[in-house]
Amino acid sequence: MAERKVFLKGACTLRRSACKLGSMKTKAISVVGALALSWVTLPQTAVAGVGVSNTVHYTQPTKMSIGLEPVITFNKGAGLSGNLRFNYGLSDLSNLNLLIGSGGGSKNFRFGGNLTFDFFPDIQGQPGIGMAVQGIYYRTPAPTQADASATIGLLDLVGIPYIHKTFKMSGSDEIEPFFAVPLGLQLSDGRYTGQGSLVFGTLFTNHPKFRYSMELGIGVSSNTQSYFSAALIYVP
Repeated sequence: MAERKVFLKGACTLRRSACKLGSMKTKAISVVGALALSWVTLPQTAVAGVGVSNTVHYTQPTKMSIGLEPVITFNKGAGLSGNLRFNYGLSDLSNLNLLIGSGGGSKNFRFGGNLTFDFFPDIQGQPGIGMAVQGIYYRTPAPTQADASATIGLLDLVGIPYIHKTFKMSGSDEIEPFFAVPLGLQLSDGRYTGQGSLVFGTLFTNHPKFRYSMELGIGVSSNTQSYFSAALIYVP
């Protein structure tokens, strides 16, 4: 009888553990499902007024650059915008990028920046691989207001994994193709939606003081715009 009680007690303990694991699994599935649902279904203002631009290019510590970036968006409120960008080398691992800009269409005032972590530097035969953590605040037209001039605040929080490689050309000329995948959330009015895009671009250098960039961003979520941007970057 004692052995049977021990057996039943052990069985109950196992059953309770299984129930707890099942409950945790259900909660995890619910969270993932909610995120996935928000990524594709919740209505939200589409924003893509900032390119990757000089973010992927590593800047030596204490060095800096200043850039001007026009951006043309193709869908979900097409328009033209422009950003003034500042890049500063913080350390052997990280760069700081700040920006401020404005524009038309679905693009109004914005400011923010990112911090890059160049985990695998672009040296010798290997490509550079890194990650940028970015936050941008926008003022953008309110989608449900009767007043056409009404705007709302929107916060973009994204991670930008990227890969790039510099190729030497004739003389001191260089080209630096890159690929990036910005993924994250848009937060506005107590709601959030997922966003994502694929970015293909190239940086060009043919002068010690200037660098140029061109890129194409393809939105892969329902609230992310596709865009084309170019930038002129001055290196003091």
